[in-house]
Amino acid sequence: MTKTQIRWGVLGAARIATTRMIPAIHMAQNNRLTAIASRSKEKASQLAQDYALESSFSNYDALLASDAIDAVYIPLPTGMHTEWVLKALSAGKHVLCEKPIGMSSGDIDQIIDAQKSTTLLVAEAFMVAHHPQWKKVRDLIENMAIGRLRYIEGSFSYFNKDPDSCKNKPELGGGGLRDIGVYPLLCARLATGQDPLRAKAAIDWDPSFKIDRFAKCELDFNEFTLDFYCATQLCKRQSMTFHGEKGWIRVPVPFNAQEWGAARVELCQGDPTRLDTFEWPSENHYALQVENFASSVLTQTPFAMSLENSRTNQSIIDALFESDNIGQWVTL
Repeated sequence: MTKTQIRWGVLGAARIATTRMIPAIHMAQNNRLTAIASRSKEKASQLAQDYALESSFSNYDALLASDAIDAVYIPLPTGMHTEWVLKALSAGKHVLCEKPIGMSSGDIDQIIDAQKSTTLLVAEAFMVAHHPQWKKVRDLIENMAIGRLRYIEGSFSYFNKDPDSCKNKPELGGGGLRDIGVYPLLCARLATGQDPLRAKAAIDWDPSFKIDRFAKCELDFNEFTLDFYCATQLCKRQSMTFHGEKGWIRVPVPFNAQEWGAARVELCQGDPTRLDTFEWPSENHYALQVENFASSVLTQTPFAMSLENSRTNQSIIDALFESDNIGQWVTL
């Protein structure tokens, strides 16, 4: 590894990689994308040509064996994450893996155990953790801009009934909670610095795909409640609102800033006809994530999403599935 730059390889050619992360790595300082692997030799070669990469590989193991790569980004289906994170660690690579990094908290325990015997950085690619709008929300809450926080409301939905999509295949980690339910949960935790005490969920399971297509979730924190829903067969929507005794904070595009609209935070301090608005018209949280990852590798500074934080988030998702199964609250 060079002393001032991270050389990246991408393990797979998913849409999130080609449309978001590859451009972000190109954009990010102290980072250079050098290679991509796809199980289709032709696709890998074409992507390498399209993005001016030095190398392409027709299988993932060959990319991991390359000495010209320091870190890998993994955008594979969720059900394949743990396997390839562990293989990348064994190959001596730093790893940034799409969320969720495992199918369960037990998977993340395996990754934590494997990482402990190395000096490598392994992290979950929650780009929202790097967007300045969430630091603003946390600062407003900590500074009592809305008084005592009592209630958080969130939503995240899209429509996908494609039978060939990995998002509709349970063995690959398909379904709403693992794919998008993790976002309102994580952002509530980021904004408040707190974890819930118990969890409850009511899930509608698709009878054909056998995946959770709608989940209504309730998380009981110490002094406030988080209610959110996520859905894979509803019109696109996302929103987060933090309601306090003296005001509220609304984040209209909490998760896909720029893609679903400009990032902004709206603050109401009693009079709903007068809002203070904070905007970030051009921040790219994917590029910020890559830059922060490189900085953590090169300077040994903590990364925003630790594996322990990821494990906590996934353990809450596990509890929501358990709650739906037993029909009652689950203590965390």
